[in-house]
Amino acid sequence: MDLYTFSRINRFRKIVFTIIKYGFGDIISRLDLPDKIIPKGIKRLIGSEKNTWERIRLVLEDLGPTFIKLGQILSLRVDLLPFELIKELSKLQDEVGHERFDVIKKEIERTYKSPLDEVFSEIEPIPVAAASVAQVHRGILKKEKKKVAIKIQRPKVKHLIKVDLSILENLAKRAHEKIDYLKPYNLPGLVKEIKKMFSQELNFIKEAKNIMLAKESLKSNSQIYLPKVYLEYCSSNILVMEYVEGINLKHLTEEDEDFKKKIAKTCVEALLKQMLVDGFFHADPHPGNIIITKDKKVCFLDWGIAGRLTYSDKIKISTLLSGIIKKDSDLILISLLGLSENISSLNRELFLRDIIEILDYYYILPLKEINLSELLKELTQVVREHNLRLRPDLSIMLRALIVLDGSTRLLYPDINIIEEFSPYVKRLLLRKYRPDVLLKSVRHSVYNFWHMYKNVPSQLSNILNKLENDELTLGFEHRGLDGLKKTLEHITNKLTLGIVIGSMILASSLIITTGMEPHIFGYPAIGLGGYAISAVLGLWLIVSIIKGKKM
Repeated sequence: MDLYTFSRINRFRKIVFTIIKYGFGDIISRLDLPDKIIPKGIKRLIGSEKNTWERIRLVLEDLGPTFIKLGQILSLRVDLLPFELIKELSKLQDEVGHERFDVIKKEIERTYKSPLDEVFSEIEPIPVAAASVAQVHRGILKKEKKKVAIKIQRPKVKHLIKVDLSILENLAKRAHEKIDYLKPYNLPGLVKEIKKMFSQELNFIKEAKNIMLAKESLKSNSQIYLPKVYLEYCSSNILVMEYVEGINLKHLTEEDEDFKKKIAKTCVEALLKQMLVDGFFHADPHPGNIIITKDKKVCFLDWGIAGRLTYSDKIKISTLLSGIIKKDSDLILISLLGLSENISSLNRELFLRDIIEILDYYYILPLKEINLSELLKELTQVVREHNLRLRPDLSIMLRALIVLDGSTRLLYPDINIIEEFSPYVKRLLLRKYRPDVLLKSVRHSVYNFWHMYKNVPSQLSNILNKLENDELTLGFEHRGLDGLKKTLEHITNKLTLGIVIGSMILASSLIITTGMEPHIFGYPAIGLGGYAISAVLGLWLIVSIIKGKKM
């Protein structure tokens, strides 16, 4: 057994043990896992007084870096998960004890292929922040003589995440096949999305480029400051950027109300410009990711995950926000359908009724009193209840708006975000009718039509030739039959074993009647051996059938 396989089995057992420990053993029992994976004699030990959502958070915290990050990523999917669970996942903290400096030093020198003091004239051995995936040290670049923040990935974290994601894929596939109420969540597809997000988070070059792109996007706003990135010193596991000193947004309590109002409006304007103008935005603008610099500017931190919207997405989002501004249920319906997947089986009339029911309360309120985050939560809950799904970037954007609303209200409770985004929405929707935009749309339509016109004759000719030569075939794909296939395999195996046991008993009986030598207790030894083997196999078959019924 190689080291990877061994570590995978041990980690699998640890994950299963933890899930059972927090009271989710019924799920494990339905996954049909191999016996070597399931720890014996484990009962629920912890969290009896906690609700389901709290216990899910405790499971993720107990299992460490991969699962903490998993929870943080899942908290972005407002279209998939209940808000009670998202609220719990948002509490996940990945602050842990820091790695020893000699380990970090070795990792830096391995990456740069040179001694530490040739790159940094100074580096503080105690990190200013330590998380499960990486830790941040203050230092001074030797060549540039600039104070920098050095974000260094923990040396063994990639291997652990690789093992954990492999196990998650296995568990997700089994849960999707065997537990009906989990099927709407498409767990295998969700794990695939999570793997993609992990690959972004673990590539610090990607984060460096996100910061540089955001810095360029927001350079016209004098109230926003983003750190300079020293790209020549960055790698997939090390990020070097200017060290920015300031106070965290959630600790900004002693400033006067006018200043806090100004900061709140600056945060809103910055994110709305990113979303509705640039189509590139910070995915998680919670108070911990925003600091106020010494010269009173706003700085967004942690660009590991950023959302991206196409021009079409921005139009659809603007239409949704316009529907909210106008309190137009039909407009909201059209935009939500445009943003959603799996709409073929949707009952549109029922969906519209649910939207109108939500808006009934908001119709009686003036715009400035509408709580945008609560309204978006209710709308995404309706999307979820009707088994619709948003694309990841769109879901992340809605969640970012909800988080932004909470972050800014923390500073200035009376802020009216709907009033703030109204000008951006109007400009974007009016932009559709500009001559240059209309001309571009016409050009695309003409190109697509010409492309189709050129290809249709040859495709039609190909189909007719195959039909004439009796070569036209239709392919069918069977889906969701893996569980039935395995059940039939189990039944066939047990039936075959029963036939074999019966044949052995019959053959042994015939041998007993012949009196064949040698004898044991006066009977042919081969016949007695056949009886013994048949008895063992028969008992094993009976036990497996009984266990199968209990499952």
